[in-house]
Parts: sequence; C-alpha cells; structure tokens
Amino acid sequence: MTMTLRDEIGDLKIREIIKAEKEFEFPEFIRCLRKTRGISRKTMASELGIDHMKIYYKEAGKFSRMPETEFLVAISQYLGVSKGLLISKARSFVEKK
Repeated sequence: MTMTLRDEIGDLKIREIIKAEKEFEFPEFIRCLRKTRGISRKTMASELGIDHMKIYYKEAGKFSRMPETEFLVAISQYLGVSKGLLISKARSFVEKK
C-alpha cells in the first residue's frame, strides 16, 4: 500500500506530537493525535467498535478512574503510539485529579 502525501505529512506531525508529549496531558494528547490524523470521534469509535461518547469523555478529561487497558491498547494501535506511553499519560492524569 502506498502512502499519500497527506499520510506522510500526518506521520511527520504525529512524530512531532510524540516528541513533545510532555507538554500534553492525556486528554489533549489523544485529541491532538486523532485530529492530526484527520479522524472524527465517530469514525474512530466506529472503527474501534466503541461508543463515540467514550472517546469524547476521555478527550474532555471527564473521567476520574484509570481507563480500561483494552481501551488504551486499542487507541494506541489505532493512533500509532506506544501503549506504554498512553498508559503512563492516563495514569499521570488520573493521579493529578
């Protein structure tokens, strides 16, 4: 499968976001990654087989418990980032609340 220029630019932006990950809390991090890929919440939720409101609540920071590991693994694979990074960022966000 060949990558389009848009895909290549998206990959470069994703790498920059990952390098700057310390500047983002968990909600902003996943929202930024999703938007950089040009994916709506509904599309992402549909492709992952979850409710789009679940993604909304995570991106809005409207949670006080650690998200399910399965959710974090699915999101990490979908967005192309390390599951360890997402788990760490989610844990850090929850601990600050």
